[in-house]
Amino acid sequence: MIEVESSRKPYGEFVAVNEISLPGPNGAGKSTAGKVRILGHDVIGEPVAAKRQLDVMPQVLALYEDLSVTENLNFWGAAYGLGGTERKQRVRRSNLSR
Repeated sequence: MIEVESSRKPYGEFVAVNEISLPGPNGAGKSTAGKVRILGHDVIGEPVAAKRQLDVMPQVLALYEDLSVTENLNFWGAAYGLGGTERKQRVRRSNLSR
């Protein structure tokens, strides 16, 4: 589950997102402003733990052109602390979805 509470994202003077909230279950802490959690992990306080819950690759330095897609997925999976078995399963799942 992804929970978003009163989040704001400015880019200089332009505000792309202003005070957006997506409801979560009762007791999820919705009264606390400015929180984003992924499966209970705060993206600011626990960024690595939060990113481990997603099958995504960062856009900054996202790809090494001399590596194959599979090699890039394995590299970034290891960089974010995914263990061998889980990383192999996620890479396989990602390759099958293309």
